[in-house]
Amino acid sequence: PKYIASLLESAATRRLDHLRAEEKMIQREREAEGDEFAEKESFVTQAYKDQVAELRRAEEEEKRLEAEKKKKGPTMGMARFYQELLQRSEAQHQATVEATTHDPKPVIGPAGPNLTITKPPDFKPKSDLEIAREAEAQGKTVELNDDNQIVDKRELLSAGLNLSLPNTRNLGGLRKSRETAKSEEEVQAHRAVGTAASLKEINQRRQREIEKQLEEERERRAAEKERADREEKERVVAKRNNQEEIEDAKARYLARKRQRLEKTATTGAE
Repeated sequence: PKYIASLLESAATRRLDHLRAEEKMIQREREAEGDEFAEKESFVTQAYKDQVAELRRAEEEEKRLEAEKKKKGPTMGMARFYQELLQRSEAQHQATVEATTHDPKPVIGPAGPNLTITKPPDFKPKSDLEIAREAEAQGKTVELNDDNQIVDKRELLSAGLNLSLPNTRNLGGLRKSRETAKSEEEVQAHRAVGTAASLKEINQRRQREIEKQLEEERERRAAEKERADREEKERVVAKRNNQEEIEDAKARYLARKRQRLEKTATTGAE
């Protein structure tokens, strides 16, 4: 109930916008048709007339509200900020377009050198055959195919490298730079030797650690084997002792039994 009025107002505004869009679409269709149906009779219903009148009233109301807003002056808020930002960007764009479309201002002062490369009117590019003949005149061997085209244009290049001679006016600095480079190479060589030596020591230390670990592993396995053998012997001895005790008990039982039998026989004889 609190927001029903605003919701109804928004729904009415959306309905009017939809009707306005439909009206513009129908108008564009009629303009596209042109005079195709000009001779046909048209019928307009009262509902359509009422709808058009409602749209006109809505447009007049929007114009009136817009005029009132303009009369009140600028308002604060993000909407006003973005509106001014849009207006400034449009003004800058318009100024840029006008500056590019208008004739540029003449430059006052001496004109600079003309650096534009223009092709001479009687310029005619050389064919591959002419280039090959010029190269042969210079002592180069150039191969042509059946269409008088150069097979490999690298053959036109001159042999050798474009190396410049050292500057003889600064031989002292050149000698000094060479000595500095030589000393740096020696230092780097010594450093490399030290690095190699340290790597060798590291490898030896690792090898010793590996051997130590292997020796410890062998000792551990030997100790485990010895302990297992000792336990096996103790178990055999314990089993043997148990067997001897059983035999001893059996012998004592048989001796007592024999004594009872002998005693019984003696008593019967008397």
